Amino acid sequence: MAKPLQATLQNIEKLVRQRSLNDRELGRLRRMDPKEPEDHKARGRCFSQMNLYDEAAVDYEAAISKNADDPEAYFRLGGALSALGRREDAVKALRVASRLRPDNSVVARALSWELERLGRYDDALEILFQYMRLEPNHPSFIYQQLGRIYGRQGRLKEAFTCYLRCIWFNPPSDESNHTRKKRFGEMMSLRNRAEKMDPEDPRSFLLLGVELHDGDWSHVAVDVLSTAARLQPSVPLYLFIGEIHERYLRLTEAINAYLECREKFVGAAPAAEMVPLYDALVTDLFKCGRSQEVLRYGAEAVSSGAAGPDLLKCYTFTRDTPDQLPDGDPMVRGWTAPYYANTILDVPS
Repeated sequence: MAKPLQATLQNIEKLVRQRSLNDRELGRLRRMDPKEPEDHKARGRCFSQMNLYDEAAVDYEAAISKNADDPEAYFRLGGALSALGRREDAVKALRVASRLRPDNSVVARALSWELERLGRYDDALEILFQYMRLEPNHPSFIYQQLGRIYGRQGRLKEAFTCYLRCIWFNPPSDESNHTRKKRFGEMMSLRNRAEKMDPEDPRSFLLLGVELHDGDWSHVAVDVLSTAARLQPSVPLYLFIGEIHERYLRLTEAINAYLECREKFVGAAPAAEMVPLYDALVTDLFKCGRSQEVLRYGAEAVSSGAAGPDLLKCYTFTRDTPDQLPDGDPMVRGWTAPYYANTILDVPS
């Protein structure tokens, strides 16, 4: 990397982190002509931190074209493509990063997470198992991810076992041994209850899910409540699941829950019952900049008499002011960026 360009990129990246980059500096960043792979990655990181993932992806691809064996470039490209909604392409990039660095927990977790979001649960599990075989002393967050995937498959016994391991091996830094043992005991009791439940009884899953939610186990509650929804779907239950996701800014997961509910109940449930569902769905789609879907489901709600006030605001704004749609707002795109988009990948030299 040329020293002047390296210094300039470092200064700009510092401004980006401080949220103090002005339009003049952004224009300067865009006019640069990187020559080396490291230059492209550095500029890509700047674009990623500003949620300009389309421009970041171009730089990461340029870095790969000049060094096809760079796992960091593939890893960062995967994050940018995921933020742009191109998840299948993100998986392809992350698979290459995983092949180049099979022992890296950050890469394994990101690839498994993307596969999970695509509903390819068996593939996601295999990636984690492959990493665990290579690294016996694997970090405990792997258990949390395993638990979530098992939960989404309805394999609650395995899910609870993984969460127990995560609690025991990865307590918060400020948590005392007494508190950790108490939490572990609570989860053990809940797991024992789950093992005795009738796998076909939706009421048991619903009650357990509500108890988990009230006990601040929301990440597990979603899995259990989703099982209840599969056994006995209802609009209020899907809304509850979506609201839990929203609380943790998992808007894509909330949208998926609402879309699943719509597919089951459109044309079957009374319009009045569908109003809060369409309101939540269209509002989250609007926040994520998915304007075409806002127009589609907004029109559907209006024509069926299921349009609430929040939906109408988002729908009419999107319909009447196409030149001001949030698709072009980089801050909106940042809402749906994957958690690992700006993660540092430790790649030994």
